[in-house]
Amino acid sequence: MSDTSTGPLLKPDDRVRFVDSHRPPLPDGDYTITLTHNIGEQKISASQSLDFALKGPRFAVENPHIASRFPPQDADGDFGTVLPHIILERSTLPWERSAVVGTDPDSPPWLALLVLAEDELVGRTKIVKSSALMTDAVDAEPPDPAFGDSFVLLSRGATDAVDTPVLTIELDATDAKILLPTLHELRLLSLVRQVNDQPGKAIVIANRLPKPDARNQVHLVSLEHQFNQDGNHWSETAQSSRVRLVSLTHWTFHCDTSPGDLATVLNDLGIGTYALNMENAGSSAWRVAQGNVPVEHVLEDGRRTAAWFHGPLAPVERAFPELPVRRPEDLLLVDPGSGMVDVSYATAWKQGQLQTLSNPRVSQALHNWKRAVAHAKRMEDQESEFPEHAPDPRSRPDFPVAEWYDSAFTRMGGVPYTHLVPDPALLPPETLVFFETDVDWIAALFDGALSLGRTSVRELEHDRALWHELPEINPTSGVLIRSRAVAGWPDLLVDGYLAGLPAGNGSVRAETLRFERLGDDVLLVLFDGLIARVEVHLHPQAIHFGFDWDQEVFFKNCRVLLFRDNSKRVVNVSDLASRISADSAHRFSFAMVEAAPRVVFEV
Repeated sequence: MSDTSTGPLLKPDDRVRFVDSHRPPLPDGDYTITLTHNIGEQKISASQSLDFALKGPRFAVENPHIASRFPPQDADGDFGTVLPHIILERSTLPWERSAVVGTDPDSPPWLALLVLAEDELVGRTKIVKSSALMTDAVDAEPPDPAFGDSFVLLSRGATDAVDTPVLTIELDATDAKILLPTLHELRLLSLVRQVNDQPGKAIVIANRLPKPDARNQVHLVSLEHQFNQDGNHWSETAQSSRVRLVSLTHWTFHCDTSPGDLATVLNDLGIGTYALNMENAGSSAWRVAQGNVPVEHVLEDGRRTAAWFHGPLAPVERAFPELPVRRPEDLLLVDPGSGMVDVSYATAWKQGQLQTLSNPRVSQALHNWKRAVAHAKRMEDQESEFPEHAPDPRSRPDFPVAEWYDSAFTRMGGVPYTHLVPDPALLPPETLVFFETDVDWIAALFDGALSLGRTSVRELEHDRALWHELPEINPTSGVLIRSRAVAGWPDLLVDGYLAGLPAGNGSVRAETLRFERLGDDVLLVLFDGLIARVEVHLHPQAIHFGFDWDQEVFFKNCRVLLFRDNSKRVVNVSDLASRISADSAHRFSFAMVEAAPRVVFEV
């Protein structure tokens, strides 16, 4: 059974703070530990050395290290007023190496985020072997840059591979001087976001606004040892015409005049009906309207025919057999209009049985509990003279059954996605669908789980008595969202508000039972009770960094934005930080955070 999540990456009550840096106890590199033992009186001296290496990403940052990117990969929208950023899973990553040579404990970070239009990269990308970027010998001192060099060699560590392919980009030295942040700006553009007491995540912010009406590429580049102790980039002293940069990861998006911000994406969502759009359904139109889909059904004699099926997210109003039943075939229903069999509840029953059998720990505990209750009931019926030693027939199963019951049935944690959405047409792209759970479907699912050992009428009657000892299956509701908003904004929040409340209580928030991404762009949110509306938004501290814009002028906190180069839209970060009184990374990022849109959808 897959685990279910009960909340998004950030929750409304989370405490979020920005931290200037998170420096590791030791930066990446080769180290030697030497233990020396001297006994003075005996004039005995002994020593032992051990070499070890701390090796983190150097020439590439793989996807497991990346929490999110903004703008999202392949996004298309009006991102002309935002500074792209990347969030890294490891909070120490920007400070594990340094942009300058040396062991300064306050050394600047080695990562920078560059925004480049695709036409600026034509013929400028190249894949080289890592040996071309390092010294020939291990731990050799890198030479000073010579006239015309495009890259300052790095010292080779003992564990550095020499044949690793590395993506590089080459820029004109004049462009590099404009695009690359200064050492002071590097400190402002790298920081850590920490939620509550959880480990933080590093954020690296770009210093350039995307080019309008163009495809833009964002490159996370390495600036390891590319600055001297005076704070100048090596190309200034080497008088180089080109600058080579190592691209650790990159992504592409399109910046145009069509709105692609979160508010626009959410407002463009269609409200689905969770029903197939079938023409000429005839007498089965009501079946289709209730979320049923036609599926193939194999009869006991091997013949194939058509049948109806609906999952737990489509409640159907009809007569339902009394539970428990001995076998799933007892839950096959016939549609009087079309004569087709409805396999929904039989499928749920079988799914519950398989779900339990696949978890030996739960199935054994559930079987033992059923035997104990049956034994206690027999002792009660026979008026045993030692009733105090009999198990309480009203006792409920302990862990792990109770926890499994809550996850499997209350949250539907073991129900496959193909049962939740049995036909892709029920949830087309850019759609939000409200649903109420079918308590009969969940009951059939649970009866299948409870059916272990049910092979006779007597055991069936015992299980019937157990139904009164178990928690009631209460109605729940929620939303399914299939949208690029799910893929592009990982800190999306969905708040549900209860329906059917007296006047004045319409803003009571429902408890979230399950919040899970079922795919890259599919989100399931399940609430306790029946909801009247949902509000979709981002956490206030989980959004992008950007500027206000009015009549060709960019500004922030009423301060007009100055560019280092107007044509290239490179922000003068140092000047901006001074003008908005942000003398540290956490103050700068906090001032740059934009307001969170909140979009309301009503049932």
